[in-house]
Amino acid sequence: MQEINLQKIKLVETIVNFYLSKDEISDKFFKSDIVWFATGLTMTEFKACKSVAEDLYMKEVSNYE
Repeated sequence: MQEINLQKIKLVETIVNFYLSKDEISDKFFKSDIVWFATGLTMTEFKACKSVAEDLYMKEVSNYE
């Protein structure tokens, strides 16, 4: 159970980093990691992680405005 929670945390972190990425090389790296961390999760779990990542990204972006 704890491994799955760590997997979800890493997935959220990677999605946020993907959103913040500014170059194609990093994008490819993050996309690969997103696939890796999403493996084994249900679509509902993935969508929940993506939603959390989007919220965190919006908070991060709004801090710089």
